[in-house]
Amino acid sequence: MHKLLYFTKIIIINIFLFYILLFLMEIYFQSKNNNLFKITPYYNFKQISENQELMPMIRPAHLKDIHSNKIVPVSIVSNKKTLLCMNSNDEPIYFQSDKYGFDNIISNKKVDFILIGDSFAAGYCVSEEYRFNNQFKKMGMNIINFGMSGNGPLLIYASVIEFADLYDFKTIVWLFTPENDYADFEREIQNPILKKYLNDDFKQNLISKDKEKEQLYLDYFKSKNRPFKEFLRQYHLDLKLIRKKIKNIRHEHNKDNFFDILSKTSNNPDTINSVNNIIKNLKNYTDRNNKNFLVVYNVLNPEILFNKEESGLKKDIEKNKSFLAKEGINFLDFSDYIYKNYKRSNIDLIMKYRGENFWDHYTEEGYRLLSEQISIKVKNIQNK
Repeated sequence: MHKLLYFTKIIIINIFLFYILLFLMEIYFQSKNNNLFKITPYYNFKQISENQELMPMIRPAHLKDIHSNKIVPVSIVSNKKTLLCMNSNDEPIYFQSDKYGFDNIISNKKVDFILIGDSFAAGYCVSEEYRFNNQFKKMGMNIINFGMSGNGPLLIYASVIEFADLYDFKTIVWLFTPENDYADFEREIQNPILKKYLNDDFKQNLISKDKEKEQLYLDYFKSKNRPFKEFLRQYHLDLKLIRKKIKNIRHEHNKDNFFDILSKTSNNPDTINSVNNIIKNLKNYTDRNNKNFLVVYNVLNPEILFNKEESGLKKDIEKNKSFLAKEGINFLDFSDYIYKNYKRSNIDLIMKYRGENFWDHYTEEGYRLLSEQISIKVKNIQNK
């Protein structure tokens, strides 16, 4: 009996000490990120949505956690006010999804072009005034935006197949992100439904399945409603954060070799060929419908862009450009423009720096500049 009590005390004391250690680690990490004692996204959303009907930003890619064999959405819940993010001043950024689940105010189905892509195309975490729809409107162009956070090449292609025919447009513009689009494709190709889009005649007919789509998102939202876990996170026991930070520390320890590794590493050739086939399918689609097609390369991470090493990613992009030229596909590399006009010391003017050599999307000025360059290129193509 005494031994049992003794061992019980040891276990309790060790659990308590372990908790204290984890608590102190998170306090340290949160203070470094200027997040100490800040409200968590969960409680933030609960407060903001208390007096209004609101949905959090749940991406189509999130739904893999409750994988459905029936449909795979390419957009979010339709006709809902959505909390896109909290900006750097802790102010909420919203958008009202249209009847198909994209960020558009549809007044006229005749537009200059359809924009497709991931969170960069969606204008992540900038206010409505600075997102692409309004940027191009200032330049005298109307667009429909199928940009969606987390969407890789297959989901992006699927959005065209499912919804593009609803609009009268002249051009499709793909805002291509080489840093993550290839990796996203490798994840998406594992989905048996998305894989079918590689066949010319496949379509889910998502327009008629809006209720099924909404139910998927509601189920996911309910599955993530974990008050006890969020209570611990609010009071600084976020094991996921601690794991991530420890992993980053290990990365920092090896960062002297980062560009050596990067210079030798390329994406899987089969993945590159598969993504090229999607690009080719889009070219065939636009040709059949007498439309134009433009691929726009997003700017590279400044640590790669301004490094003199010829990284594997840079080589992949050059090969991709050769492929586009061979297929007669128009392209614009925004990295070329940025490299000629900016330096590593002032890149923060157009990209949001998040620390640890990580830049997260464009600033308001970055979106303005990119819109300007795309507008010039699109007008040149359409006036030929």
